[in-house]
Amino acid sequence: MNELALVILTPTLVKNHDFVFLMDEFNRNKFNVAALMKKELSREDLQLYFKDLIPKFHDLDCLEPEFAKGESVIMVLEKSRAVEDAAELIGKSSVKMNCDWEKKKKKKS
Repeated sequence: MNELALVILTPTLVKNHDFVFLMDEFNRNKFNVAALMKKELSREDLQLYFKDLIPKFHDLDCLEPEFAKGESVIMVLEKSRAVEDAAELIGKSSVKMNCDWEKKKKKKS
């Protein structure tokens, strides 16, 4: 049985086009993209998407400036163990920036 995982890529990754590398990584790891949307996220959107993670993992006042920079890419990924595998791939409950992705790539090399 397949699970669905919601992944939100920050405007920084979208603007510098690094999100395509993440999408390619998901593809190589056998995820199906069930839905894909590019959208600017308001404070209310952030409260909705991150409601389970605020304030335990994130501070809304810290998230808002990053997401105010422009459009985010919102993906729904499908795979058996989608949530666990996605968390393993990009990190658990964390807002990832370009520098974080580069650090992870260097570790694997």
